[in-house]
Amino acid sequence: MPRRRQKTGLLQSLARLGAQAHLTTLKTEMQAIYAQFPDLRTVTRRLASAVGVAPTPKRKRRKMSKAARAKIAAAQRARWAKAR
Repeated sequence: MPRRRQKTGLLQSLARLGAQAHLTTLKTEMQAIYAQFPDLRTVTRRLASAVGVAPTPKRKRRKMSKAARAKIAAAQRARWAKAR
């Protein structure tokens, strides 16, 4: 089994290197595009806000009370008991 782990680790490290190289090329492409079209950054922001596309805010996680969790757990135990 150690060989398989070594191969997996090697594969993951090679994939990471490939992804980093690809990211570097994408960043240089973006820099070239923004160098040619400097107003592109502000135009896209204005366009997005005009269309109404705003970055979606992260949803807050709803908290469940201890009583609600206990009620759900009891109902699940009843389902399990019924299935037996």
